[in-house]
Amino acid sequence: MRRLLAILLAIGLSRAAAAQWDEPPVAEPESTLTSLARPVWMVTQLHMGVPLLLDVDREVIRPGANLGLRLSVASRFFGGGVHASYQWIPVESGARDPEFQTAGRTPLERAAFGAFVSLDGSNRSAFTPYLQGGFDAQLWRFDESEIVCDFWSCTSAGAHRFAPALSGRLGGKFALAAKRHVFLDVGCEAALSFKGSFFTARRGALMPYFGVGLRN
Repeated sequence: MRRLLAILLAIGLSRAAAAQWDEPPVAEPESTLTSLARPVWMVTQLHMGVPLLLDVDREVIRPGANLGLRLSVASRFFGGGVHASYQWIPVESGARDPEFQTAGRTPLERAAFGAFVSLDGSNRSAFTPYLQGGFDAQLWRFDESEIVCDFWSCTSAGAHRFAPALSGRLGGKFALAAKRHVFLDVGCEAALSFKGSFFTARRGALMPYFGVGLRN
């Protein structure tokens, strides 16, 4: 009797082991976290904007165009980086502002570069709001040139004058891909330019912008 029970027990154990061996492996549940759980990201943002100088005659100093690039390192909520931009604002003749007198349409040009810090909302959703602020070094030019000479000749070149500035941006990133590496960038920038060697008083500006970005 004992021998029979031992044989039956051995058969049962062998069948259980075979059944367990034949069962397909259970797939591990996919993590709910996306690849955005990485601790640090490199972020590239390219945008176009429409700069609007404040407290000016809008019939004379028109809305302009701006092209900018931002490169930053970002964690989930904080980041920092550098940016550079160039803008062009058309100025018509007849400006009542003494700083912008011209005989015809003349561009007000500005190149800027600087550093900024960023505060981001949670980047695990399709929409990520952000707030950025920083210091800018600006080079302005308006209807002015200077003579530049080398060993053999002299030529006329545009004269750019320096003005320091503070800038801030409030915007949002809208994810375009499943892993959200590519996104649309929409927001508005506010800038305050100090007198420096170009202005006679502080100048403010607003600039709505639109662009694209990449996380990698």
